[in-house]
Amino acid sequence: MAIIVSGQIDKGRFQHCFTGGSAILASSVLATSWCKEYWQFVLAQGLGTGMGMGLIFGAGAQVLVTHFSKNLGIATGIASAGGAVGGMIFPAICEKLIGKVGFGWTVRGKRLIAIPLTHCPKVSPDPFADSRNQVLALVVLLSLIPANLIARERPGVRRKGKAQMDWTAFTDVPYLLVTAGLFFAFWGIYFGFYYIVSYAQQTLQLSPADATNLLILMNAANLPGRFLPPLLSDACLGPLNTLIPCTFLTAALLFLWLGADGSTAIHLLVCFYGFAAAGIQSLYNATVWGFVAPSASSKRKHQDELDSESESGSGFDERKARLRLAMVFVMIGVACLTGAPLGGVILDRGKEGRWTGAQVFAGTSVFMG
Repeated sequence: MAIIVSGQIDKGRFQHCFTGGSAILASSVLATSWCKEYWQFVLAQGLGTGMGMGLIFGAGAQVLVTHFSKNLGIATGIASAGGAVGGMIFPAICEKLIGKVGFGWTVRGKRLIAIPLTHCPKVSPDPFADSRNQVLALVVLLSLIPANLIARERPGVRRKGKAQMDWTAFTDVPYLLVTAGLFFAFWGIYFGFYYIVSYAQQTLQLSPADATNLLILMNAANLPGRFLPPLLSDACLGPLNTLIPCTFLTAALLFLWLGADGSTAIHLLVCFYGFAAAGIQSLYNATVWGFVAPSASSKRKHQDELDSESESGSGFDERKARLRLAMVFVMIGVACLTGAPLGGVILDRGKEGRWTGAQVFAGTSVFMG
């Protein structure tokens, strides 16, 4: 969706993408109320929700970077901080309520807070389930209204000429290298978030509540990591020079996971891992923007200057920069889609000590990034 959104933004349709994505997201929740078969859930929850979130994220992320000529790191960090907050709230809700009110009501309660639909609810025998899901769709739509009222393109954007594919991106070696690096980093980074609870229960014999608390703790440590590395980036190091040590530290912690065979060790590990991973999650956007639009932050202060230099053919072309950013988002999306499931396949095919292969896979992937 990121490349499609980029082209639509070039045509002045940012609000169409953002608002349309919100409507699709709410409609997907509504459609779930009629789902009875697995393939119906795939369409409503998988394609519908994915398309809606893709439109919202693609439009928001691409427009966000154009608003800042400095302090871009902390801007993207703040924008991404909701992921860490949700990572603390949702597991806590599930752990406390599923045993008391059941999965269905827990998921519905989460939707009263959440914007995205993140889990596929089971078909409920409750005769009022359809009406509840219909109300749920309305709540999701209403929760997106503030975002739609606030999010806007930078004022004074001029659009001249027809947007074209930037084929030179495929010959830009630094750009290709950072794209490949981010692909590998995101290929392995979410393995820890997805599987830490299972590892704690199966290997360390922790209770479900204690295992869930590990995930909450990881996301709690993730929150300051959304702010401190970006602050360091903006203050002195720059996005790339901050991202690199965060990536190495994340990979090292994944390898240290191999030796985390006790409760104290795993608690310390998840704290450091959550913080280090946040550096990648909060700075990748600013890092890519620094590659695709290096002159935008250092030499351009006003949109008129950007437009005049773009027209002359020798300056910064914001449209091509956004397109290149979208292309990186596509690769990151593929990595996130395949990385954790591939780790799961390695787990299933492993024998005794089967966690080793998956942990090495995740650590190696991030290290390559």
